[in-house]
Amino acid sequence: MFVFNLFGPALKYRLDVFDRCNPDISDYVIIMTDRKSYPFYKEYHDKYEFFFIDDVVRDEISLKYELIPSNFIDEQDHIKNLKSFYEENKTNYPYDINRFCFHIMIEKGITNFCIIDSDTSVVNDINRVKQFFNSVPKGSMYAPFYMYEHTEISQKNKFWSEVKDIYEIELDLKIPTVEVADNLTNLFDSGKIGCINDGYQKGFHFNRIEDMKLFYKIWNSAVSHLLKRKMEIAPKPIEDNMSLDTVSDGRKIWSPEFVCSNLFFFFYKNLGYKHIANMIINPGDTYPYSCEIRNQYGMEDRLICRHRPKPEDNLYYGEIPPRGAWHNYTFDYSNINTIKDFVSNNKEKLESYYKEYKFEVEVTDTHVYPKIKLI
Repeated sequence: MFVFNLFGPALKYRLDVFDRCNPDISDYVIIMTDRKSYPFYKEYHDKYEFFFIDDVVRDEISLKYELIPSNFIDEQDHIKNLKSFYEENKTNYPYDINRFCFHIMIEKGITNFCIIDSDTSVVNDINRVKQFFNSVPKGSMYAPFYMYEHTEISQKNKFWSEVKDIYEIELDLKIPTVEVADNLTNLFDSGKIGCINDGYQKGFHFNRIEDMKLFYKIWNSAVSHLLKRKMEIAPKPIEDNMSLDTVSDGRKIWSPEFVCSNLFFFFYKNLGYKHIANMIINPGDTYPYSCEIRNQYGMEDRLICRHRPKPEDNLYYGEIPPRGAWHNYTFDYSNINTIKDFVSNNKEKLESYYKEYKFEVEVTDTHVYPKIKLI
C-alpha cells in the first residue's frame, strides 16, 4: 500500500498527474488530507481512499507548529501566499507530518506499506506493485540513501537520551561509537550508521502491530521534542538544515530525515529488523533527488518508483529564482500565477526536462504527465 498526503488547492495538480499516470493502482493508495482540503479533490472521492488528519489526536506542540496549509481559497492564492503563511507564523512546512498515517494503518491492521511524497512517480502496473509488496519480507524497512551525516555521536545520544527519558521509551536509543558501527554488517547497504535517508520514501513491513505502535511513538516523540527545542527552548531564525550540529538546542533541525534513519538502526539493534537503502542514483547525475527505487527483495531488478522534483508544481514553495539544478533549463518564470500559466509558457522545456530523466512524457496546456516506462 502506498500512502501520501495532500493539503491545499494547489496540490490537486499532483493528484491529477498521479491519477493520469497511474490509473490502475488506485486500490493500492491511501491519501491523507484534512477536511478543508478534501473538497478540492472531489472528482477523486470515489476512486481513492482518503484519511483525515483531523481525526488524529495530536499534541499541542504539533498543533501549534506543524501547521497545515489548507486555508487558501484556490490554487492562485496557495501559490502566492504559502511562503508568507509560514514566515508569518515563524514556522515551516511540516514534512514529518506524514507520520500520522500510522493511525489508519494500525487501525486497518496494514503492516506492509510505503510512505511516499505526492510527487513520486509509481509504475502503472498492478501486478508489479503487488509483487513488490508481497516480496518485501517481514521485519524489513527500506528507504533511499540521501547523504552521509557526520554529527558528533555524543550530540546524537544527548538528543535520544532526552527523548527516551521524557517520553518513557522502553528501548535502547543509543548510537554506538564509530568503531562499533563500522563493524556492523548487513545493516545499511549505503553508509551504515552514517546513512541519512531521503524523506520522500519510507517503506515498512512490520512483524506485528505492536512494533508499528512503538515506531510511531518514538518518531512522534522525537519530532515533538525537536519542535519544542527549536521553537521554545532556543528560538532563533529558521535555518533549513537537516544537520544535527546544533541538536543540543534544536535550532538547525526542521526536516529531520535523521529521525527515521536512526529509528531504522534502533529497530535493527533491538528487534532484529533489516534495513535496505534501496537506491540507484542515475549515473552521471549530480542532483541527489533524481533517484530510482527498484525491488531488491529477490525479484528481478524492476523499477517501482522514480522521484524527480517537478519544476511546475514547486511554484508555491517560493523557489523563484529556482533551485540551482534547474538553471540550465532556462524556464520562463514571467507568469507563475497558476501552474497552468507556467506550463503553457514552458511546454518544450518541460518535455525536454522529463525526457532527460527517462520518463515517457505528455505535455498539455495545463499539465505535465511523466510516466515510468514499462520494461
